[in-house]
Amino acid sequence: MNLNRYNLFLLIIGIMGFVSLIISLRTKTRISIVFLCIFIAVFLLLLFFFRNPYRKVTINKNRILAPCDGKIIGIERRENDRIEIYVFLSIFDVHRFRNPVSGEVVNIEYKKGKFYKAFNRAALKENESNKITYKIGNGDMIYTTQIAGYIARRISCNLREGDMVQQGDLFGMISFGSGCLIDIPSNYILKAKLHSKIKAGKNIIAEITED
Repeated sequence: MNLNRYNLFLLIIGIMGFVSLIISLRTKTRISIVFLCIFIAVFLLLLFFFRNPYRKVTINKNRILAPCDGKIIGIERRENDRIEIYVFLSIFDVHRFRNPVSGEVVNIEYKKGKFYKAFNRAALKENESNKITYKIGNGDMIYTTQIAGYIARRISCNLREGDMVQQGDLFGMISFGSGCLIDIPSNYILKAKLHSKIKAGKNIIAEITED
């Protein structure tokens, strides 16, 4: 499901709520009022979950920005000279994803899987996911993986292999709780801290070192 379909879904719910309002005003029956309250509650919840707040992004080729909102619950230095930063998105976080860097999308790898709760370490390897590989100006590869959670069962990504993207631009979302894994070279200067809250396009994950 792409972002336009999410917006269409919200529009349909809104129209149904408006129709329920007209019917309840005319009939004034208990059942019509109940349905109206349900539609209003659902519509407001969906507006909250699918919100897309304005973010002023400062583009910097020497920085990796946060690709999502959430809380950093894991930072691990791997033996392959990489650092992995795991971010948990609760149901209260904005679930829109943004490009952490400018560059070329050289690979997108979608994997079917299970739906463990996103804060569970097993979710990293077992859950449904979508791994995006960015090649930046210095030739390094930056990986961002969208990870579905227990409630979220659908990953949205508007990118295609070969796309040239700009840092901070929106590219997808996962709804109702999910995770994100950021994989960067270990020689970068890590700015993200464990247990800190981050916002997509605003917080700096790492700074790129010049060889």
